Amino acid sequence: MPRLDSCVLAVIVLLSCCYHMTSATSLKHLLQNKRNTDTAVPEGHTGSEVEVDPQNGEMEPQPYTPDAFPPCVSVEYLTVLKHRFETQIDRNNDGRATFEEMRRHLQDYNPNVRDATVADFIGRRDDNGDGIIDFVPEYVKNVITPDYSEENAKEWFNLDNTNGDDFVTRDELMTIARHIGTPEEQADAQVSGYYLSNDKNGDDKLDWDEYKVIYGQ
Repeated sequence: MPRLDSCVLAVIVLLSCCYHMTSATSLKHLLQNKRNTDTAVPEGHTGSEVEVDPQNGEMEPQPYTPDAFPPCVSVEYLTVLKHRFETQIDRNNDGRATFEEMRRHLQDYNPNVRDATVADFIGRRDDNGDGIIDFVPEYVKNVITPDYSEENAKEWFNLDNTNGDDFVTRDELMTIARHIGTPEEQADAQVSGYYLSNDKNGDDKLDWDEYKVIYGQ
Protein backbone atom coordinates (compact mmCIF):
# COMPACT_ATOMS: atom_id res chain seq x y z
CA MET A 1 0.00 0.00 0.00
CA PRO A 2 1.53 3.35 -1.01
CA ARG A 3 2.43 5.77 1.78
CA LEU A 4 0.32 8.93 1.93
CA ASP A 5 2.17 12.18 1.44
CA SER A 6 2.06 14.29 4.64
CA CYS A 7 0.31 17.15 2.84
CA VAL A 8 -2.35 14.81 1.47
CA LEU A 9 -2.84 13.33 4.94
CA ALA A 10 -3.18 16.82 6.45
CA VAL A 11 -5.87 17.70 3.92
CA ILE A 12 -7.76 14.49 4.71
CA VAL A 13 -7.64 15.27 8.44
CA LEU A 14 -8.72 18.86 7.76
CA LEU A 15 -11.72 17.74 5.73
CA SER A 16 -12.59 15.28 8.48
CA CYS A 17 -12.54 18.08 11.06
CA CYS A 18 -14.65 20.31 8.84
CA TYR A 19 -17.15 17.49 8.30
CA HIS A 20 -17.56 16.75 11.98
CA MET A 21 -17.87 20.38 13.02
CA THR A 22 -19.96 21.73 10.16
CA SER A 23 -22.12 18.74 9.29
CA ALA A 24 -25.12 20.98 8.66
CA THR A 25 -23.17 23.09 6.17
CA SER A 26 -22.34 21.85 2.69
CA LEU A 27 -18.72 21.76 1.54
CA LYS A 28 -19.75 23.94 -1.43
CA HIS A 29 -21.05 26.59 0.97
CA LEU A 30 -17.84 26.44 3.00
CA LEU A 31 -15.71 26.92 -0.09
CA GLN A 32 -17.87 29.79 -1.32
CA ASN A 33 -17.31 31.56 1.99
CA LYS A 34 -13.60 30.72 2.28
CA ARG A 35 -11.57 33.76 3.29
CA ASN A 36 -7.82 34.35 3.21
CA THR A 37 -7.71 33.03 6.80
CA ASP A 38 -9.04 29.67 5.58
CA THR A 39 -11.99 30.11 7.93
CA ALA A 40 -15.57 29.66 6.73
CA VAL A 41 -17.53 32.85 7.34
CA PRO A 42 -21.32 32.86 7.03
CA GLU A 43 -23.07 35.71 5.25
CA GLY A 44 -23.45 38.77 7.44
CA HIS A 45 -20.23 38.13 9.40
CA THR A 46 -16.98 40.01 8.87
CA GLY A 47 -14.85 37.21 10.19
CA SER A 48 -13.37 39.42 12.90
CA GLU A 49 -15.14 37.40 15.57
CA VAL A 50 -13.39 34.20 14.55
CA GLU A 51 -10.31 33.75 16.70
CA VAL A 52 -9.09 30.20 16.90
CA ASP A 53 -5.80 30.59 18.71
CA PRO A 54 -6.10 28.68 21.99
CA GLN A 55 -4.62 30.26 25.07
CA ASN A 56 -1.28 28.51 25.64
CA GLY A 57 -2.45 25.67 23.38
CA GLU A 58 -4.58 24.05 26.06
CA MET A 59 -8.28 23.27 26.06
CA GLU A 60 -9.37 26.36 27.95
CA PRO A 61 -11.75 28.64 25.98
CA GLN A 62 -11.05 32.06 24.51
CA PRO A 63 -12.95 35.09 25.84
CA TYR A 64 -16.70 34.81 25.32
CA THR A 65 -18.00 36.03 21.94
CA PRO A 66 -21.81 35.99 21.54
CA ASP A 67 -21.68 35.63 17.75
CA ALA A 68 -19.16 32.78 17.68
CA PHE A 69 -19.83 29.93 15.25
CA PRO A 70 -18.06 26.67 14.39
CA PRO A 71 -15.18 27.52 12.01
CA CYS A 72 -13.34 25.26 9.59
CA VAL A 73 -9.63 25.49 10.38
CA SER A 74 -6.70 25.71 8.01
CA VAL A 75 -4.18 22.92 7.47
CA GLU A 76 -1.49 25.17 9.00
CA TYR A 77 -3.49 25.76 12.16
CA LEU A 78 -4.42 22.10 12.38
CA THR A 79 -0.70 21.30 12.29
CA VAL A 80 -0.12 23.67 15.22
CA LEU A 81 -2.91 22.00 17.18
CA LYS A 82 -1.51 18.56 16.41
CA HIS A 83 1.92 19.59 17.68
CA ARG A 84 0.44 20.97 20.89
CA PHE A 85 -1.71 17.88 21.38
CA GLU A 86 1.34 15.64 21.02
CA THR A 87 3.70 17.67 23.20
CA GLN A 88 1.27 18.54 25.99
CA ILE A 89 -1.12 15.57 26.16
CA ASP A 90 -0.60 12.65 23.76
CA ARG A 91 2.82 11.43 24.87
CA ASN A 92 2.82 8.30 22.68
CA ASN A 93 1.59 10.20 19.60
CA ASP A 94 -1.23 7.81 18.75
CA GLY A 95 -3.76 10.59 18.21
CA ARG A 96 -5.71 9.74 21.37
CA ALA A 97 -5.67 11.15 24.90
CA THR A 98 -6.19 8.39 27.45
CA PHE A 99 -7.22 8.80 31.09
CA GLU A 100 -3.61 8.66 32.24
CA GLU A 101 -2.47 11.18 29.65
CA MET A 102 -5.29 13.57 30.53
CA ARG A 103 -4.58 13.22 34.25
CA ARG A 104 -0.93 14.10 33.67
CA HIS A 105 -1.98 17.07 31.52
CA LEU A 106 -4.49 18.38 34.09
CA GLN A 107 -1.88 18.01 36.82
CA ASP A 108 0.06 20.70 34.96
CA TYR A 109 -2.82 22.96 35.97
CA ASN A 110 -3.66 21.56 39.38
CA PRO A 111 -1.27 19.00 40.92
CA ASN A 112 -4.05 17.95 43.30
CA VAL A 113 -6.58 17.08 40.59
CA ARG A 114 -8.69 14.05 41.52
CA ASP A 115 -9.42 11.06 39.33
CA ALA A 116 -13.14 11.90 39.43
CA THR A 117 -12.36 15.36 38.04
CA VAL A 118 -10.29 13.83 35.23
CA ALA A 119 -13.10 11.41 34.40
CA ASP A 120 -15.67 14.23 34.32
CA PHE A 121 -13.35 16.36 32.18
CA ILE A 122 -13.00 13.57 29.62
CA GLY A 123 -16.69 12.68 29.76
CA ARG A 124 -17.79 16.19 28.84
CA ARG A 125 -15.62 16.11 25.69
CA ASP A 126 -15.80 12.44 24.73
CA ASP A 127 -18.47 12.48 22.01
CA ASN A 128 -18.36 8.77 21.23
CA GLY A 129 -18.22 7.58 24.82
CA ASP A 130 -15.08 5.47 24.57
CA GLY A 131 -13.39 7.15 27.54
CA ILE A 132 -10.72 8.75 25.33
CA ILE A 133 -10.37 12.19 23.72
CA ASP A 134 -9.45 11.70 20.07
CA PHE A 135 -7.47 14.44 18.35
CA VAL A 136 -10.03 14.41 15.52
CA PRO A 137 -12.71 15.39 16.02
CA GLU A 138 -12.98 15.78 19.81
CA TYR A 139 -9.85 17.77 20.72
CA VAL A 140 -9.99 20.02 17.67
CA LYS A 141 -13.72 20.58 18.13
CA ASN A 142 -13.24 21.48 21.79
CA VAL A 143 -10.52 24.02 21.03
CA ILE A 144 -12.15 25.86 18.13
CA THR A 145 -15.78 25.64 19.30
CA PRO A 146 -15.30 26.22 23.03
CA ASP A 147 -17.92 25.67 25.70
CA TYR A 148 -18.93 28.90 27.46
CA SER A 149 -21.32 27.26 29.90
CA GLU A 150 -21.19 27.98 33.61
CA GLU A 151 -20.39 24.31 34.20
CA ASN A 152 -17.27 24.56 32.03
CA ALA A 153 -16.28 27.85 33.64
CA LYS A 154 -16.50 26.27 37.09
CA GLU A 155 -14.45 23.29 35.90
CA TRP A 156 -11.59 25.53 34.80
CA PHE A 157 -11.91 27.77 37.86
CA ASN A 158 -11.34 24.73 40.07
CA LEU A 159 -8.35 23.65 37.98
CA ASP A 160 -6.79 27.13 37.99
CA ASN A 161 -7.46 27.55 41.73
CA THR A 162 -4.62 25.23 42.68
CA ASN A 163 -4.62 25.82 46.45
CA GLY A 164 -8.37 25.57 46.89
CA ASP A 165 -8.86 28.99 48.48
CA ASP A 166 -11.61 30.03 46.01
CA PHE A 167 -9.38 32.58 44.27
CA VAL A 168 -7.34 32.33 41.07
CA THR A 169 -4.21 34.40 41.56
CA ARG A 170 -1.60 35.77 39.20
CA ASP A 171 0.99 33.46 40.73
CA GLU A 172 -1.20 30.40 40.15
CA LEU A 173 -1.82 31.36 36.52
CA MET A 174 1.86 32.07 35.87
CA THR A 175 2.85 28.73 37.41
CA ILE A 176 0.36 26.91 35.17
CA ALA A 177 1.67 28.76 32.11
CA ARG A 178 5.22 27.66 32.91
CA HIS A 179 4.13 24.07 33.42
CA ILE A 180 2.56 23.89 29.97
CA GLY A 181 5.57 25.52 28.32
CA THR A 182 4.40 29.07 27.66
CA PRO A 183 7.30 31.57 27.30
CA GLU A 184 7.48 33.97 30.25
CA GLU A 185 6.72 37.15 28.30
CA GLN A 186 3.78 35.57 26.50
CA ALA A 187 2.49 34.08 29.75
CA ASP A 188 2.60 37.44 31.50
CA ALA A 189 0.71 39.10 28.64
CA GLN A 190 -1.96 36.38 28.65
CA VAL A 191 -2.40 36.42 32.41
CA SER A 192 -2.64 40.21 32.52
CA GLY A 193 -4.78 40.65 29.42
CA TYR A 194 -6.90 37.51 29.24
CA TYR A 195 -7.54 36.85 32.91
CA LEU A 196 -6.73 39.77 35.18
CA SER A 197 -8.45 42.32 32.96
CA ASN A 198 -11.50 41.02 34.86
CA ASP A 199 -9.93 41.81 38.26
CA LYS A 200 -12.35 44.58 39.22
CA ASN A 201 -10.99 45.35 42.69
CA GLY A 202 -7.33 45.31 41.71
CA ASP A 203 -6.20 42.65 44.20
CA ASP A 204 -4.32 40.68 41.52
CA LYS A 205 -6.62 37.68 41.80
CA LEU A 206 -10.05 36.56 40.61
CA ASP A 207 -12.92 35.35 42.70
CA TRP A 208 -15.62 33.23 41.05
CA ASP A 209 -17.77 36.21 40.04
CA GLU A 210 -14.80 37.86 38.33
CA TYR A 211 -13.54 34.66 36.75
CA LYS A 212 -16.82 33.55 35.18
CA VAL A 213 -17.02 36.77 33.15
CA ILE A 214 -14.37 35.21 30.87
CA TYR A 215 -17.08 32.74 29.87
CA GLY A 216 -19.82 35.33 29.39
CA GLN A 217 -21.50 34.36 32.64
